[in-house]
Amino acid sequence: MKLNIKNMVCSRCLKVLRQELEQLGINVSSIELGVLVIDEMAGNHTEIMAKIESVLHTNKFEIIHSPE
Repeated sequence: MKLNIKNMVCSRCLKVLRQELEQLGINVSSIELGVLVIDEMAGNHTEIMAKIESVLHTNKFEIIHSPE
């Protein structure tokens, strides 16, 4: 699953997000400024997205839902 992320501006952002998501058991396939790709996971998609959004919100990031 590919997510576009707002407010990622430095390499520290990448490190923090990868570390916190992996602590929750979310496998990060790749991460670069503005883009997060996670492996598809078994389980409730809504719960997984809630965990991801919680980590992002805690670190002042947001998912970009609009292509604009």
